[in-house]
Amino acid sequence: MAEESNIRFKRGDVEFELSGSPSDVARAWEALEEAVVAAFAEAPSAMPSGRGGGAESSNGGTTPKKSSARKRSSSGGGGRTPSETQKRLLDAKLDSFPDLGKNPPALYVGYAVLRWARDELQISELTVTDVYAVAHKLGIPHVVAAYRNAFTRHARAVHKTSKRPQTFELMNPGDDALDTYLARVAAGESPSQAEAQAEEAEAKAKE
Repeated sequence: MAEESNIRFKRGDVEFELSGSPSDVARAWEALEEAVVAAFAEAPSAMPSGRGGGAESSNGGTTPKKSSARKRSSSGGGGRTPSETQKRLLDAKLDSFPDLGKNPPALYVGYAVLRWARDELQISELTVTDVYAVAHKLGIPHVVAAYRNAFTRHARAVHKTSKRPQTFELMNPGDDALDTYLARVAAGESPSQAEAQAEEAEAKAKE
Protein backbone atom coordinates (compact mmCIF):
# COMPACT_ATOMS: atom_id res chain seq x y z
CA MET A 1 0.00 0.00 0.00
CA ALA A 2 1.44 3.36 -1.02
CA GLU A 3 2.44 5.72 1.76
CA GLU A 4 0.13 8.71 2.12
CA SER A 5 0.86 12.06 3.69
CA ASN A 6 -1.78 14.42 5.02
CA ILE A 7 -1.82 18.03 6.19
CA ARG A 8 -4.89 19.51 7.85
CA PHE A 9 -5.31 22.82 9.68
CA LYS A 10 -8.44 24.45 11.03
CA ARG A 11 -8.61 27.93 12.58
CA GLY A 12 -12.01 29.47 13.18
CA ASP A 13 -13.95 29.21 9.92
CA VAL A 14 -10.82 28.61 7.85
CA GLU A 15 -9.90 25.00 7.08
CA PHE A 16 -7.22 23.49 4.86
CA GLU A 17 -6.54 19.84 4.05
CA LEU A 18 -4.10 18.24 1.61
CA SER A 19 -3.59 14.50 1.07
CA GLY A 20 -1.47 12.40 -1.28
CA SER A 21 1.97 10.87 -1.62
CA PRO A 22 4.72 12.57 0.43
CA SER A 23 6.37 13.99 -2.71
CA ASP A 24 3.08 15.30 -4.16
CA VAL A 25 2.10 16.88 -0.84
CA ALA A 26 5.51 18.53 -0.52
CA ARG A 27 5.30 20.02 -4.03
CA ALA A 28 1.74 21.24 -3.53
CA TRP A 29 2.53 22.74 -0.14
CA GLU A 30 5.50 24.64 -1.54
CA ALA A 31 3.16 26.35 -4.00
CA LEU A 32 0.35 26.97 -1.51
CA GLU A 33 2.04 27.67 1.82
CA GLU A 34 1.99 31.48 1.64
CA ALA A 35 -1.72 31.67 0.82
CA VAL A 36 -2.60 29.13 3.51
CA VAL A 37 -0.49 30.78 6.21
CA ALA A 38 -1.92 34.19 5.29
CA ALA A 39 -5.45 32.84 5.63
CA PHE A 40 -4.72 31.39 9.07
CA ALA A 41 -2.95 34.56 10.20
CA GLU A 42 -6.11 36.54 9.44
CA ALA A 43 -8.61 33.98 10.78
CA PRO A 44 -10.22 34.15 14.26
CA SER A 45 -8.28 32.42 17.02
CA ALA A 46 -8.65 28.65 17.24
CA MET A 47 -6.34 25.68 17.68
CA PRO A 48 -5.14 24.20 14.37
CA SER A 49 -5.99 20.51 14.07
CA GLY A 50 -3.50 17.67 13.71
CA ARG A 51 -1.37 16.99 10.68
CA GLY A 52 0.84 14.33 9.16
CA GLY A 53 3.69 14.51 6.68
CA GLY A 54 6.50 17.06 6.55
CA ALA A 55 5.07 20.45 5.57
CA GLU A 56 7.12 23.48 6.46
CA SER A 57 4.18 25.32 7.98
CA SER A 58 4.65 23.37 11.21
CA ASN A 59 7.13 24.77 13.71
CA GLY A 60 9.99 23.42 15.68
CA GLY A 61 9.60 24.79 19.18
CA THR A 62 12.13 22.23 20.43
CA THR A 63 14.68 22.55 23.19
CA PRO A 64 17.53 24.67 21.77
CA LYS A 65 20.86 23.11 20.82
CA LYS A 66 23.86 24.43 22.69
CA SER A 67 26.20 26.59 20.66
CA SER A 68 29.09 28.84 21.56
CA ALA A 69 27.73 31.46 19.16
CA ARG A 70 24.38 31.89 20.91
CA LYS A 71 23.54 35.09 22.72
CA ARG A 72 20.58 35.58 25.05
CA SER A 73 19.58 31.92 24.97
CA SER A 74 16.15 30.86 26.22
CA SER A 75 14.60 27.71 27.57
CA GLY A 76 13.06 27.13 24.16
CA GLY A 77 9.87 25.03 23.43
CA GLY A 78 10.54 21.65 24.89
CA GLY A 79 7.37 19.56 25.08
CA ARG A 80 5.21 21.78 22.88
CA THR A 81 3.56 20.38 19.80
CA PRO A 82 3.76 22.15 16.40
CA SER A 83 0.09 23.13 16.68
CA GLU A 84 0.61 24.72 20.08
CA THR A 85 3.58 26.70 18.79
CA GLN A 86 1.71 27.93 15.74
CA LYS A 87 -1.29 28.93 17.85
CA ARG A 88 0.94 30.93 20.18
CA LEU A 89 2.54 32.80 17.28
CA LEU A 90 -0.77 33.66 15.64
CA ASP A 91 -2.50 34.64 18.88
CA ALA A 92 0.33 36.62 20.46
CA LYS A 93 0.08 40.40 20.74
CA LEU A 94 2.71 42.29 18.77
CA ASP A 95 2.83 45.41 20.94
CA SER A 96 6.45 44.73 21.90
CA PHE A 97 7.62 44.12 18.32
CA PRO A 98 10.32 46.65 17.38
CA ASP A 99 9.97 49.39 14.77
CA LEU A 100 11.85 48.22 11.67
CA GLY A 101 11.23 51.31 9.57
CA LYS A 102 9.46 51.55 6.24
CA ASN A 103 10.03 48.64 3.82
CA PRO A 104 12.59 46.80 5.99
CA PRO A 105 14.83 44.14 4.38
CA ALA A 106 13.66 40.54 4.76
CA LEU A 107 16.82 39.63 6.68
CA TYR A 108 16.15 42.09 9.52
CA VAL A 109 12.45 41.28 9.59
CA GLY A 110 13.50 37.66 10.02
CA TYR A 111 16.01 38.47 12.74
CA ALA A 112 13.40 40.55 14.57
CA VAL A 113 10.76 37.81 14.41
CA LEU A 114 13.22 35.19 15.65
CA ARG A 115 14.25 37.42 18.58
CA TRP A 116 10.67 38.39 19.41
CA ALA A 117 9.55 34.74 19.51
CA ARG A 118 12.55 33.79 21.64
CA ASP A 119 12.38 36.66 24.13
CA GLU A 120 8.60 37.17 24.37
CA LEU A 121 7.27 33.64 23.85
CA GLN A 122 10.32 31.51 24.78
CA ILE A 123 10.19 29.82 21.37
CA SER A 124 13.81 29.53 20.28
CA GLU A 125 13.39 28.10 16.78
CA LEU A 126 10.98 28.94 13.94
CA THR A 127 10.43 27.78 10.38
CA VAL A 128 10.51 30.37 7.62
CA THR A 129 6.75 29.92 7.30
CA ASP A 130 6.41 30.88 10.96
CA VAL A 131 8.49 33.99 10.30
CA TYR A 132 6.28 34.83 7.32
CA ALA A 133 3.11 34.40 9.40
CA VAL A 134 4.24 36.90 12.06
CA ALA A 135 5.51 39.36 9.44
CA HIS A 136 2.23 39.04 7.54
CA LYS A 137 0.32 40.05 10.69
CA LEU A 138 2.50 43.15 10.77
CA GLY A 139 1.68 43.96 7.13
CA ILE A 140 5.21 43.24 5.87
CA PRO A 141 4.95 41.90 2.29
CA HIS A 142 8.05 39.68 1.89
CA VAL A 143 7.39 36.14 0.63
CA VAL A 144 8.47 32.94 2.41
CA ALA A 145 11.38 32.41 0.00
CA ALA A 146 12.83 35.83 0.89
CA TYR A 147 13.36 34.75 4.51
CA ARG A 148 14.74 31.37 3.50
CA ASN A 149 17.23 32.95 1.09
CA ALA A 150 18.27 35.61 3.60
CA PHE A 151 18.89 33.08 6.36
CA THR A 152 20.81 30.79 4.01
CA ARG A 153 23.18 33.64 3.08
CA HIS A 154 23.84 34.39 6.76
CA ALA A 155 24.51 30.92 8.10
CA ARG A 156 26.61 32.05 11.09
CA ALA A 157 24.01 34.57 12.19
CA VAL A 158 21.14 32.09 12.02
CA HIS A 159 21.53 28.45 13.06
CA LYS A 160 19.76 26.11 10.63
CA THR A 161 18.66 22.69 11.85
CA SER A 162 18.77 19.56 9.72
CA LYS A 163 15.40 18.25 10.92
CA ARG A 164 12.17 18.42 8.96
CA PRO A 165 10.52 20.84 8.94
CA GLN A 166 13.70 22.89 9.05
CA THR A 167 13.89 25.53 11.77
CA PHE A 168 16.12 28.56 12.34
CA GLU A 169 17.52 30.09 15.53
CA LEU A 170 19.03 33.56 15.93
CA MET A 171 22.69 33.51 16.98
CA ASN A 172 25.15 36.06 18.33
CA PRO A 173 26.09 37.75 15.00
CA GLY A 174 22.42 38.11 14.08
CA ASP A 175 21.60 39.58 17.49
CA ASP A 176 24.41 42.12 17.14
CA ALA A 177 23.36 43.03 13.61
CA LEU A 178 19.74 43.51 14.68
CA ASP A 179 20.79 45.70 17.63
CA THR A 180 22.70 47.95 15.23
CA TYR A 181 19.92 48.01 12.65
CA LEU A 182 17.27 48.99 15.22
CA ALA A 183 19.50 51.66 16.76
CA ARG A 184 20.18 53.25 13.37
CA VAL A 185 16.48 53.22 12.41
CA ALA A 186 15.60 54.77 15.78
CA ALA A 187 18.20 57.47 15.05
CA GLY A 188 16.32 58.40 11.87
CA GLU A 189 18.29 56.53 9.23
CA SER A 190 16.53 54.73 6.40
CA PRO A 191 16.38 50.91 6.43
CA SER A 192 18.98 50.78 3.63
CA GLN A 193 21.37 53.00 5.61
CA ALA A 194 20.76 51.01 8.78
CA GLU A 195 21.34 47.77 6.89
CA ALA A 196 24.84 48.85 5.84
CA GLN A 197 25.81 49.56 9.45
CA ALA A 198 24.23 46.31 10.63
CA GLU A 199 26.21 44.28 8.11
CA GLU A 200 29.42 45.71 9.56
CA ALA A 201 28.31 44.76 13.07
CA GLU A 202 27.48 41.24 11.95
CA ALA A 203 30.85 40.85 10.25
CA LYS A 204 32.67 41.96 13.42
CA ALA A 205 30.68 39.53 15.52
CA LYS A 206 31.82 36.68 13.25
CA GLU A 207 35.51 37.48 13.75
